Amino acid sequence: MLANYKTVAEVEKITTARDNYKSQLETAQTALKEFEGVDVENLKSEIAKLNTSLKDKETEYQTKIADMEFNSVLDGAISKSGARNAKAVKALHVLTVN
Repeated sequence: MLANYKTVAEVEKITTARDNYKSQLETAQTALKEFEGVDVENLKSEIAKLNTSLKDKETEYQTKIADMEFNSVLDGAISKSGARNAKAVKALHVLTVN
């Protein structure tokens, strides 16, 4: 009797595993159907554009950060020099450079 129960239990495990695999297959097939008709070359082109845009934005942000750091150091130096108004000193510098 115990031997028969083990066989039934194994069959149930195998059936459960089979049903699980069927479910996974159906899910995968449904997901693949969503990609039918997708223009791969268009997607590649869009990805390339987005990557270029991302690099441009990164460069822009790095430039802004560098400018902020420079202005902070410049403001500190102007302050240490005893000037009362950092904006006025910067404006005078711009006038003398141009």
